[in-house]
Parts: sequence; structure tokens; C-alpha cells
Amino acid sequence: MRDAGEQYAGGAPRVSVCVPVYNGGAFIGETLRSILAQTFRDFELLVTDNRSTDGTVEIVRKFTDPRIRLVINDTNLGAIGNFNAALAQARGERVKVVCADDLLAPTCLEEQVAALDAAPGAVLACCARRIVDHRGKGWMVRRFPGHAGRVPGREAIARVIRSGTNPVGEPMAVLMDRAAVIRLGGFDANWKFCVDVDLWCRLLTLGDAVIQGGALCSFRVSPGSWSTALGAGQAAEFERFVTGAVQRFPGLVTEVDAARAIRRARLLAKLRGLFYRLLFGGRARN
Repeated sequence: MRDAGEQYAGGAPRVSVCVPVYNGGAFIGETLRSILAQTFRDFELLVTDNRSTDGTVEIVRKFTDPRIRLVINDTNLGAIGNFNAALAQARGERVKVVCADDLLAPTCLEEQVAALDAAPGAVLACCARRIVDHRGKGWMVRRFPGHAGRVPGREAIARVIRSGTNPVGEPMAVLMDRAAVIRLGGFDANWKFCVDVDLWCRLLTLGDAVIQGGALCSFRVSPGSWSTALGAGQAAEFERFVTGAVQRFPGLVTEVDAARAIRRARLLAKLRGLFYRLLFGGRARN
């Protein structure tokens, strides 16, 4: 295990896979194993620990792969602060953020790096993702609507806003151009549920998206997960996001589009609540 001050043995890696974590001991071992099993090898695995108290650091230190870097924050920075701390420490040309309970399929990096290499000017690649529960059981696959392939940035923004949700996906589904992310200042802590979709839309003002139809990662929902805890405010925040997007991205969506997206967001929030209750028998904190 290297500490934060050591240099990557082969020079700067092509990809940084960032795992921001706070008290993620229940699943982080499985998450790290899925990342280390990638068929694409030229990456660093950067774990930024947000002052965990549950043994997370000890679990990470048991891994001896030289690509792992563990950074322990001096203080707890909050969830979004820790995401941005990871981005600031990353050294790769491209970067992916993986929460400490999510999983990557073995070919995820290989396929996403190849997709961006084949699309100069694209700033992100996103793939379909499996939704799994705390036991790892798959429940559904979510993907960007429409055909796979390259989508112009402005068109992708419009499709995101009209969807009433986040079709690009959670962070583990997205491989980003690191320079573009840093230029934009990373994740915006003014958002909770919309923190990722806000970054995707800002990125897409700088370039195109590459949409991949295959499910190359798994997003875990569990009774204590951050995503589940955010459930109650999702529709209200998305309404604020859509309303602001009409002004932020002029000419991409109409007021009618925005109204439809808000209605869809409200419906999806209700369906999401029913889904969590089905999975967890009312234990989900939403």
C-alpha cells in the first residue's frame, strides 16, 4: 500500500478510479475487488477516506495492489467535499468516481476508455447499469434512452432535462475527461440528489457524450445507503434543477418540456419509494 505522497510507479496513469468513502466497511472490500479485476490495467485506484470510524481504513490497508492510494482526510469534508477531494487528488487523463458499495464489471474501464478514444471531443462515456440490492441481487437495468453511440452535448442535455430523472447514470456509470471536470470545479455541493446530473449537464456544454448500451456496472441500493436516504427530496430538487436549466441552457428545452419533466419526476419519485419499500419492507429512510 502506498501512502498519498508516493508517485504512481509507471508515471501518470491513463485513468483514475476514485472511491470516496465514509464508514463503508460493509461493502468496500467487494467494491475494490471489482475495480482491481479490470481487464484494463493502466489505472490508479484512489480511496479518499472521510474519517471513517467503522474499520474501513483497515479493510483498505489489507489490499496490497500497488495501484491503490489511500488518502485520509484531516477532517470530515461531507459527502460532496470528499468527492471533490478525490477529484483533486486524481492524476489520470480520465476519471471515474465509484461509491464504496457499487461494482464495476471486469470490462468496464476497457470498454469506456475505448469508447472515448474513438470519439475525440467527447467529454464523457456512460453505460447502462444494473440496480442491485444489499445482497447483490439484480432488480433492473437502467440506461440512457435511445440508441447507443455518440450524442452531441446539447442534444444530450435536452434529453436529460426532458427525462425527469438522471439517464446518464450514477457516478460509477460515467468515465469523464478529468481536465474538463477540474475546469468546471467538480461536483456542486448546492445539490444533493441532482449533484451528479448537474455535473453531467455542465460537462456536456464542453463536449459530446458516448452512450453505451451494455450494463458495465452495478448500483447498489440498501436500507442505509446515501442514495436511499435522499429519496424524499428527489422530486422537489429535480423540479428546481429543471426550472433553473431552462435559464442555464437557453434554447434546449421549452417551458412545456420543463413542465412535463417535472410531472415525470414526481411520478418517478413515487415509483422509487414503492421500489424501496418492496426491497426493504419500509426500512428505507425516505
